[in-house]
Amino acid sequence: MTMPSRRLDFDIVIAGGGMVGACLAALLARDERLSGWRVAIVDPVAPAPPHDDQVDLRVSALSRASERILRSLEAWRPVEARACPYSAMVVWDAASRADARGRWRPTMRGPGDAVPGGDDRPNGV
Repeated sequence: MTMPSRRLDFDIVIAGGGMVGACLAALLARDERLSGWRVAIVDPVAPAPPHDDQVDLRVSALSRASERILRSLEAWRPVEARACPYSAMVVWDAASRADARGRWRPTMRGPGDAVPGGDDRPNGV
């Protein structure tokens, strides 16, 4: 039995189906000028809705412009249910550490050595 052939050529290929990739795909899909275009989202993980019983510690900051885009796609309501305003933000990664005043700055140590808040030496000395 032969399998039907599937076309693997696309006009636009979006790398990543996360928040930005999915938003871009939705914007492209509603653009009438691109109605005949083939769009693919390539992501190693299948899309899945968030689970209410699981905590995701990642945080995303969305601007008012992002909110307007999501509203235009009718995708803001699920985001709004989990959203809250913020007045300050600290961003870190595995190569960052905190000084005694709670500020974050890059460390010169190797990857994996830095733990946010894990260095209690004053000013990182």
